[in-house]
Amino acid sequence: MKRKIPNELLSLLKKWLSNCWTCVKWNAVFSRFLKIDKIRQGSVLSPQLFAIYLDDVASCLTICQRHYIVLYADDILIIASSLTELQRLVNMCEIELCSLDMLINAKKSVCMRVDPICNIVYSSIAVGNQNLP
Repeated sequence: MKRKIPNELLSLLKKWLSNCWTCVKWNAVFSRFLKIDKIRQGSVLSPQLFAIYLDDVASCLTICQRHYIVLYADDILIIASSLTELQRLVNMCEIELCSLDMLINAKKSVCMRVDPICNIVYSSIAVGNQNLP
C-alpha cells in the first residue's frame, strides 16, 4: 500500500495467492491436492513480489557513489570500496532483514576482495557470529 499499488490489484493478488493448490503428477497418476500458503518458488511473479518485499532493504542502506547493492529474487550483492564499509552495509542489511523475519545464511554467502595486493591478511566480513569465506 505504501507503494501506491491500487487496492483492486492488491485484493486481486491476495485472493489469487490465497487460493492456490498444487499436486504432483507421476506418469498418469496425480497425488492429492495440497493448499499452498506461500508464494510458489518458480512462479512468474515470485521474483517481482520478492523484490518489492525486499525493497526496504535497499532503501535503508545509505549508498554513496562507491557503494552498490543489487537485489534479485533472494540474492543480494553488496559492493563497497572498503572492508569497513562492506561490514557496515552487511550489518545494516542484517538488521533490515531481521525486521522482515529473514536471516542471511552465512553458509551460502561469500565475500570476494578485488585488490592488486590480494595477499595482505585482512579481517573477515562477519554475518552474525560467523565469518564469511
